[in-house]
Amino acid sequence: MLDGVQIELAGRIPLQHAELVTRYIEDQDTLLLDTRSLRWASPLELAALVTIGTDAAHQGRDVRLQLPYDEKVTSYLGRMNVIDLLEEAGCKFDGSPLATGRRDRRDTLFEVTKVTTADSQQVAERLGEMAFGRLGRKAGAAAFKAMSELLDNATTHGVSDVGAFTAAQLLTGVTSNWPGFAFTVCDAGVGIFEHLRASAPHQDLVDSRAALERALQHKVSGVPGGNRRGYGLGDLGKYARSDGGGRLIIRSNGAVASVVLRSECKINYSTFTAPMNGTWASLRVRRT
Repeated sequence: MLDGVQIELAGRIPLQHAELVTRYIEDQDTLLLDTRSLRWASPLELAALVTIGTDAAHQGRDVRLQLPYDEKVTSYLGRMNVIDLLEEAGCKFDGSPLATGRRDRRDTLFEVTKVTTADSQQVAERLGEMAFGRLGRKAGAAAFKAMSELLDNATTHGVSDVGAFTAAQLLTGVTSNWPGFAFTVCDAGVGIFEHLRASAPHQDLVDSRAALERALQHKVSGVPGGNRRGYGLGDLGKYARSDGGGRLIIRSNGAVASVVLRSECKINYSTFTAPMNGTWASLRVRRT
């Protein structure tokens, strides 16, 4: 993460786009997270905010979150644990967080939560129950397999002192225009490029985009003896597209892969200029 940078999250689900909107600021020890114009946040924006802020604070930077002008969005950040977790990391706020009562909505929401190797399977099982409720047996089973893989990657390959954060939500489609299930896990580890480059078969990789392309190939792993575990990210397409289709977005270091999960997988790769640590993976599965 660069010193002295402002990251802006504006509009609806801004991290679905390739480029992060960033500006340099004079204070070289500050990370400013600007959500003032944020209109709607998916689990990707929620978990990424916590991961970015916690990572920067762990590096000794001053982290400030500019809260949304829209009180409903600010309330949602509070409801989904973003404000509490950033405050716990030492983040300061421009604006007043709203006190919100919380109804038990475990059947539709999974608030931003730190996940570790010790509890990743239990987290996947709870998320799987949510997915089954919305997506049905076939797509729910596909989503569970995909989430188990992504959580395992984040808590093993992506391990760091900061840890990994996950969130999920069932979507009616009224606000999101996407009925179904949305899930994200973000880590602040070394990223896919460095992880693969640590393995002898992948010494030829030259950048993060090449690493993403390699990682999405079938049965690619950076783990020595990778046929025993891992299999990388390339198996996820068949899980999510088995019923209804969806989209998988993976950000790692300076590269993004957007995978359209339908009868034929279509993958678009791009790069962005603002570096970020670790890997963010966001899976959406549409309800048929």
